[in-house]
Amino acid sequence: MLEHTTYIKIDANGDRVGDSIIDKNNIFHIMDQTSDFTDEELTAAGYASVIDSIRAYNNGDSAVDIEPGDIIKNADGTFTQQWIETEIDAAEKRLRFLEVTRGFYLVNSDWTQMSDSPLNDATKALYATYRQELRDLPANITWSEIKGADDIDWPVVPGAVEPAASIAAAANTFITEDSVDHSD
Repeated sequence: MLEHTTYIKIDANGDRVGDSIIDKNNIFHIMDQTSDFTDEELTAAGYASVIDSIRAYNNGDSAVDIEPGDIIKNADGTFTQQWIETEIDAAEKRLRFLEVTRGFYLVNSDWTQMSDSPLNDATKALYATYRQELRDLPANITWSEIKGADDIDWPVVPGAVEPAASIAAAANTFITEDSVDHSD
């Protein structure tokens, strides 16, 4: 009964009492240090489980922020946790998904533009173009289409080579040779 549930205090009519939420560790002690109890035993003790009460999310990882909403009583007497999902605006998407990584790429390629860089002029020019593409990136993104950091099409570092489809598939079990884009 404890796996992925929170609990609330209920009265004799099965209505919620107060706003407190009881987690699985506390209900374990309330129910005489057992997790092997029925819904009837839980109700008799004055508690009810909340359906959909545990939701895995990390705000900052996607284009949607999630927070707990109301706990509602269903027609069958059970309770369900409602969730509030709010899409973040373009400025927040830019901050979360672009700025830190873009800054990292720019800082890590600063050396390529220094007068004492060991790179030849042609390679320096390639890096200058790459760095400009990084700077221009925010203006070239349709932010309404961005749902996470993986949706950003980053410029490729000069000299980087995309591995052959068979090598990519062998290195990552989630990639098959058929799933690699061969259009380049």
